[in-house]
Amino acid sequence: MPISLGVRRTVVAVAAVVILVVVALAGAVSNGHAAQTSLSTTFTVLNDVSATIQGQPTPGGNIGYDLAGTNTGNKTLSDVNITETIGAAGLVVSIKATGITCTGLNTTALSCHLGSLPSGGSFDVTVLFRTDPSAAPGSQVTDTVTGHFKNDSFGPGSVSRTYAATNSGTVTQSLALPAQQLTAGGNTQTSSVTMPGGFVNNYNWVGTTLNNHTGTTCPTCLPYITDITIPAASSFNTSGPFFDAASTTKPFTWTLVVPKSAVPVGFIPTKVFHDGVALPMCAIVAGNPVPNTSPPGICVISLVRNVPAPDAITATGLALSNGSYWIG
Repeated sequence: MPISLGVRRTVVAVAAVVILVVVALAGAVSNGHAAQTSLSTTFTVLNDVSATIQGQPTPGGNIGYDLAGTNTGNKTLSDVNITETIGAAGLVVSIKATGITCTGLNTTALSCHLGSLPSGGSFDVTVLFRTDPSAAPGSQVTDTVTGHFKNDSFGPGSVSRTYAATNSGTVTQSLALPAQQLTAGGNTQTSSVTMPGGFVNNYNWVGTTLNNHTGTTCPTCLPYITDITIPAASSFNTSGPFFDAASTTKPFTWTLVVPKSAVPVGFIPTKVFHDGVALPMCAIVAGNPVPNTSPPGICVISLVRNVPAPDAITATGLALSNGSYWIG
C-alpha cells in the first residue's frame, strides 16, 4: 500500500514534541518579580502522518524536520545556537530558516546561530536531509538536534524513525524537492515521477510515494498498476503544489514502463487509465504539451510500443493530482 506523508505549506506541528526551558535569574528583578528566561520549542518530523503514525522514509529518500522556538520569558536570550545531523551518510538538501541564520547546505550537518532573541521573539528552522541510500530497510535513521543559549540547552536530542521496507524496490517514498526525480522498480514495471522546477501555493517540497504492484479491474488492461500518492494533491484542486487559483500550473511528469517480457504477444496499447477512467492526450501549445486543467488534471503525452517488432511499452504524461495508473 502507498505510504502517506505529512505535508504542509507552512510550519504546522503534526507529531511534535514541545519542550520548555525555564531558568530563573537570581537577583534580576522586573516589576517586582524575578526576571525569567524561557524558551518554548516545538519539534516536528515532517514525514510523520500524524501524532500516532510515524513516517518511514525510503533509503536514499529525503526526511525532514522542523524546530520552532519562542522566547516566552521577559529577558532577551543571547547567543542562540542549533546543530542538527542524521550522521555521516546524510546530506542537507534544503534549508528554510526564519528569524535565525543557518548554514550547511550540501554538507552533513545543519548549523544555525542567532545573536539575540528578544522577549516574544521567535525562530523557525526547516531542514531536509537526503538519507543513506545504502541503509537497510527496517533500520533506524536518527536525527540528532541540539540547541543552546549561554549555558542552557534545548531541543529534543535524538529522534529516530524506521526506514521503509522497499519490497524489492517497488516502493519509493521521499519529501521531493523541485526538479527531483523519484523512481520505483520491481519484478515487472518501472515508474518515475519528476517534479517541476518549482511549486505553487508556497510549497517548498512535496511528500511523494511510488508503489508498483499487480492486479486490475480493467479486463483489457495489463495487470500492472502504479500508485502515485501525494497527500498534498490527493484530489484535483487549486490549493495544492501543482495548480493554484490563478490557474498557474506546475505539473509533475510521470513515466510508466512495462518491459517486453511482460507484454502478451499481439498486445497493442491504446489508453492509459487513471483510477479506472481513460485519460485524454495532452494538448500541444507552441509545440509543447500542457496539463489538463479540468478534473482529474492528468493527461498523456505519449504511449509508445514499437511495431512490428514489439518492444517495451512506455507511457508518459503530466499531472496536477495523484492516483493509480495502468495501461490498456
